[in-house]
Amino acid sequence: MGMTSLQNLPSELLFNCLSWLPLRDLATTRTVSITLQHFCDDPFFWRHLWLEPPEKPSKSIALWQLPDLKALIEPHLEHIQSIRIRGVRDNIVRYILNNCPNLEELTICGWTTLSDHAFKFTQPLSSLRRLELVGAANQTNFTSLDATTLGRLLTRCPGLTELLLGCQVHIHAPTFITLLKSTSCLPLRFLTLATRRTWSSQHLADLMILCPRLECVSLLSAAAAGFNIKEKDTLGVHSWIAEKHHLSVAHPDTRLDEDDWTGVLAEDVTLHRSLFC
Repeated sequence: MGMTSLQNLPSELLFNCLSWLPLRDLATTRTVSITLQHFCDDPFFWRHLWLEPPEKPSKSIALWQLPDLKALIEPHLEHIQSIRIRGVRDNIVRYILNNCPNLEELTICGWTTLSDHAFKFTQPLSSLRRLELVGAANQTNFTSLDATTLGRLLTRCPGLTELLLGCQVHIHAPTFITLLKSTSCLPLRFLTLATRRTWSSQHLADLMILCPRLECVSLLSAAAAGFNIKEKDTLGVHSWIAEKHHLSVAHPDTRLDEDDWTGVLAEDVTLHRSLFC
């Protein structure tokens, strides 16, 4: 079919044809003509993105390069509401956070290095609702994100309700709790950390008090092993972690008394607000 006849198709049919294209092909097609650019730039195609890095011919880990990512999404930054991206560096994460003003959900899976520099952004992210860092089972899944950076992240994201760090991470509980005491009411509802080092039951109780909307806290150290996000694409990450490690997240039958909030945690735990309300 010639390009002229393609552009003469009814709008509904042309739109349907374009909807089958991968994002990279869509980005290329938009450069062919003004008509195709108009259709390819429709916000429908760019609201919710699943971004795989370009494959490498060698056995080295495939990672996004910033010029490649910019070429793909830069014309559509204002339309993007959610991104799931695999294979990142600090500069990729920082670019997304600083340039997607309407981003509501961000899931990051797999990286070679990921430090606190990735989360230094210039403006508050008022639209961000969910942030997930998911380590990949076949590559480095450690992040040097610390308690100070995490505390600042929460204060700079006033709308953040769900935070999941399913990777090798160490969040020093006393430092984190101290930072939160100096902030106003946070909207956080769900918090999952793949660690329990330095955390005690008292820290969890303090966290519930400091975050009055917090419904559930999970300290799942086993989740630091990493996952293959491509195989579980249809599942929510919280359910995915519980399934992967056969962790019980049900409500216990008894509530916890004040005397129970002592001692460093010896095993993975999921705490619901109803346990001590």
